[in-house]
Amino acid sequence: MTIGVASMSWVNFRACVSISYPDNTTRMGCDNDGGIFPTCSHDSDYCYVQGNAYICCCNSDHCNDCSKHPGRCVDPLAYLTTTTPKPKTTTKSSACPTGAIKWQNNCFLFQTATSPFIVAEKTCNDLGGHLTSIHDEFENNFIAQYAGLYFQDNTDFWIGGTAMSTPYVWTWTDGSVFSFSRWHRGNPSNSGGNCISLSLTDGTWSSSDCFKHQPFVCTINNNK
Repeated sequence: MTIGVASMSWVNFRACVSISYPDNTTRMGCDNDGGIFPTCSHDSDYCYVQGNAYICCCNSDHCNDCSKHPGRCVDPLAYLTTTTPKPKTTTKSSACPTGAIKWQNNCFLFQTATSPFIVAEKTCNDLGGHLTSIHDEFENNFIAQYAGLYFQDNTDFWIGGTAMSTPYVWTWTDGSVFSFSRWHRGNPSNSGGNCISLSLTDGTWSSSDCFKHQPFVCTINNNK
């Protein structure tokens, strides 16, 4: 099984490699680094399962040279060579807004226009969704790494976590259970704010001033 994209030209830069494990941890690196990072074929983007690890190689031009841009190592066109459920993208599904990334049962829309938190949530509501909620490490890295492709002029962006309703009690705007967190050291801070920003630098979260203008990510359920 292969995926061909006529407009994409393969380059022979060092490939990006992500390795995800059952405990929801993910390691990022460049191929040929030795240790856990394998050598990738440099003529396609692909994913595969090896033992208990889910490994993705990305060599197409949107990944750039891994040596120079390791933070952008994510493959929107990756596919699995096993029967394990795979990430998918779409630009044609009528259920997803134009430009959204489709993965599992959701559409992820990366909004580059900056807004304060509540305005961002209302924008997502008008599209049929909410600011994105995150429930494990793989999903956190998925969102953070894709955001790096869209939000290159910013270092932080809104996700749907907030403690505005009840101080110090963090909830998701979509009503899902707040069962996972990826706080940066020293967060959440009592003086930082009541809304969650996700950092493009390392994928960690900070409690931020809800009036701050930032880009944001909407999640729209596509389970229809």
